[in-house]
Amino acid sequence: MKSVNYFNTILCCFVLLLVVAVPLSAQSKKDREQAKKFHEEADKATTAKNYKEAVELYGKSLTLVPNNSNAHYRKGFAHFSLKENDQAINELTLALNQGYTPLDIYRIRYYVYFEQGNYDAALADAQKGLQLAPNDTSFLGAVGEINYARKSYPQALDAFQKLAKANPNAGGDVTTISPASLSR
Repeated sequence: MKSVNYFNTILCCFVLLLVVAVPLSAQSKKDREQAKKFHEEADKATTAKNYKEAVELYGKSLTLVPNNSNAHYRKGFAHFSLKENDQAINELTLALNQGYTPLDIYRIRYYVYFEQGNYDAALADAQKGLQLAPNDTSFLGAVGEINYARKSYPQALDAFQKLAKANPNAGGDVTTISPASLSR
């Protein structure tokens, strides 16, 4: 009886190993090389600002190697450049979930959310960016602009004043903005 249970356990482990191993081997060296070629062609299309072609080529690359965070990011950027906001958010989120540099993701994604009027999501991404880079002027300005759009004027003023402090040569005279002028 004991040997039957032992045999069944080994058999189950073997079947489980096969189930897991077969899909992993499906990504052959040939597939990885072809995916790399598509990725390189897509990079060239992006450089040439041919974003439609880039989206298609990054898609082909990702079909072969789906866990390429760089390809998801670059495809998301191409969608962003085409103003295909929903697709851009999806690809950028996939890239983030697969380990792509968060600052790069937040820098584009907050803007896409802002363009869509999703101020809460835009503010969340800009604030995450500020947590990683506290004096980043693009994120400081974004927090100000987003709060201004949300009619959260005291928060907007605070962000703009931090921006002026972080970049005093920015050109605008943010330090003279009064709370009363923001509430008009």
